[in-house]
Amino acid sequence: MRGLRHLPTFGIRLVSLSEPYQTPAFPPGAGGVFVNAAALVAFSGPVGGLLAALHRIEAGQGRVRRTRWSARTLDLDVIDAGGVILPNRQVLRSWMELPLDAQRTRVPDRLLLPHPRAHERSFVIRPLLDVAPGWQHPVLGRSGRALLRDCPAADRNSVLRLAPVQGWRALQAQAKEQRARSKDLQFVHRLVR
Repeated sequence: MRGLRHLPTFGIRLVSLSEPYQTPAFPPGAGGVFVNAAALVAFSGPVGGLLAALHRIEAGQGRVRRTRWSARTLDLDVIDAGGVILPNRQVLRSWMELPLDAQRTRVPDRLLLPHPRAHERSFVIRPLLDVAPGWQHPVLGRSGRALLRDCPAADRNSVLRLAPVQGWRALQAQAKEQRARSKDLQFVHRLVR
């Protein structure tokens, strides 16, 4: 919730907010349990500017990036930006197919969209479907529902819907109001705390 309150400061409008979900840390050992959610937002700048704003929000909440996938207080990611593929299909595919051991040590030097591993992660897909039930992966051409079914049952079953914390429903209501007035819905993000 802490990160959501700061979105307007950076010109990011919350348009839809999923339910909160409890999930195990990823990768295992990167912390205790996480609370994941997805938000559909509108942002008038470039997607790189959006990611920079999300990183500033993280830093303001105490996130320090020491090592890849280390324990973190907040993790804000761009999952998809209106189906845009960045930097190109070939580079994105190479990151999507990167073995887990290599993922632990290699860090992209540029924004990759859609998120190169979103399609493998129940903790991303389940909340995303709350805000974008018709979402289709722009590279794989498969629906979010089909991708979720492809995830191992243990992973799917580890994504547990939580009762919203105080203020969550108010944020969802504000987002619904924004959605009714917006025509420029562009970005889907995963929010982790």
